[in-house]
Amino acid sequence: MGENDDANEGNDDANEGSSESIKDTMPVNNNAVTSPSSQSSSYPLDVPSPILLGGAMLLSIVGIGTLFTSLTDKELNVIGTAAVVGINVPVSLYLFYAAIKKGQAETEEDDKRLG
Repeated sequence: MGENDDANEGNDDANEGSSESIKDTMPVNNNAVTSPSSQSSSYPLDVPSPILLGGAMLLSIVGIGTLFTSLTDKELNVIGTAAVVGINVPVSLYLFYAAIKKGQAETEEDDKRLG
């Protein structure tokens, strides 16, 4: 068993040397795609600002429309209406905020690019 261990150690040394030479000869691409967590961004969502703004508008219209409908029609479910309004208002405000931040970031990128 001692003879096999010595033989395996010799193979490990040979493998280490060959892998190091491969690493040394391979070109390194420093422009590789990085993960989103490593990129710092000044905006909360990576979606074009018109889409964020459109989503905020649609959710606001749905929330306000549901609220007005519930005030005029007493047969509607109050819990369902409260859930729709309670979800739509914060989400639409967040999308509006994200659209503003993304628009600012897009403007700054365009200013840098165009000089």
